[in-house]
Amino acid sequence: MSKLILHVGTHKTATTSIQNILALNRKMLAKHGFIFPKLGTESGQHGLVTDWITLPPQYQYEEGSVSAWKTLVRDYANTDKTVFVSSEEFSRGDPKQRINLADIRELCSEFDEFQVICCIRNQVSFLQSIYLQVAKSTVAVPWVRLYERALSHRMATGVLMDFNWLYGHLKRGFAPEEISFFVYDQAIRRPDGIIGEIMDLAGYGHLTSQLSALSAGDSNVSQDPLTAWASAQISIKQSSSRKLLNVTRSVLEQHFREGVKTTVYSEAEVARMISFFEPLNTAFEEDIHKTGHDLKITWPNKDPNLVHRNRVPPAFWIKLARRMYDENPKLH
Repeated sequence: MSKLILHVGTHKTATTSIQNILALNRKMLAKHGFIFPKLGTESGQHGLVTDWITLPPQYQYEEGSVSAWKTLVRDYANTDKTVFVSSEEFSRGDPKQRINLADIRELCSEFDEFQVICCIRNQVSFLQSIYLQVAKSTVAVPWVRLYERALSHRMATGVLMDFNWLYGHLKRGFAPEEISFFVYDQAIRRPDGIIGEIMDLAGYGHLTSQLSALSAGDSNVSQDPLTAWASAQISIKQSSSRKLLNVTRSVLEQHFREGVKTTVYSEAEVARMISFFEPLNTAFEEDIHKTGHDLKITWPNKDPNLVHRNRVPPAFWIKLARRMYDENPKLH
């Protein structure tokens, strides 16, 4: 029987690493009936959504999304293969930039079985990771504005923060029993990591030990939070340069301690985020339990050594200004 699996993210849950690992092992997996199709130039199959969602040109397929879906159906729907496609854009929730999963279900109706795999992470870590991604790739959205919109809109840069809404989006195309959720914070503690969780859910866990690892380790790793935030306060019209980030991190370590762990949140913001999303998460967990699956979203442990944004004193900015002055001969 043929099976189509959609790995839908979410964003900032090691999706790039997963896609790169599967692409690296594409030939080996295909020998076992697990097809990770080569589409376009990217590891992930992001071009499968561009008829619905606007993405940069490098993600788009020349033939368009619908034609690419039809090709997958033609090649695999009447076989005994499992086709696994992966893009975090499947889970994007902005009503104006959202794929219609009912369309996908209809396009791929010739497949015998369907499964959706979705990884979620607690909203405190999730939002910070989204902020760091934006800060790395473009001009950073002001943190406070992003934070407030996450609470008022339950969404950040088009990414759903309310998992009840995410579940509703997925159920527009798939039945609850076809949707498998797992929690990022728990999966990363597995000896074989998130890729092990993915392979287990897909029914190919026996192949995990045969996967070749990425030579460069994890992909798309986030920056240090306060380093990114402090640098963004200086480089407000463009993404921060590597030199600025390095100088900022060095001054942070000089002011606090070497290897200091940081967060862009203030302590009050963390408490407010948990208070807001805790009941929403509980409702989501109870909904998942109705399908016979256990799911528990846990919040980050309190770390007395973690430096929050509100703990950065004026003395830090004075040290950073002096360091930048010393490193820029043009200012002398």
